[in-house]
Amino acid sequence: MNVRTFIEGFSEDILFSIAPKNIDFVNGKNGAYRVKFKKNQLGTWDDKKIKEAIRNITIFKLSGLYNMHKDYINEIIQKAQIYNEDYIKRPL
Repeated sequence: MNVRTFIEGFSEDILFSIAPKNIDFVNGKNGAYRVKFKKNQLGTWDDKKIKEAIRNITIFKLSGLYNMHKDYINEIIQKAQIYNEDYIKRPL
């Protein structure tokens, strides 16, 4: 494992997203989606950095950890619905 990748992390290079299984993910139902990691298409990548990031995700079992904290994700989904663009742009 490259220590530099561990220390620097992969911050904006790899993002987490949800993969819906059905429409119930909108209501924050835990079984309706799973958390997955994906490469940020705007990132600057080389093969070595990709391998190191995947290795860190595997070694630290980040997929399992993120899936254990779906309560936070459910809160984010709920807030995204409540504080949507129309809400933000409304006059005070």
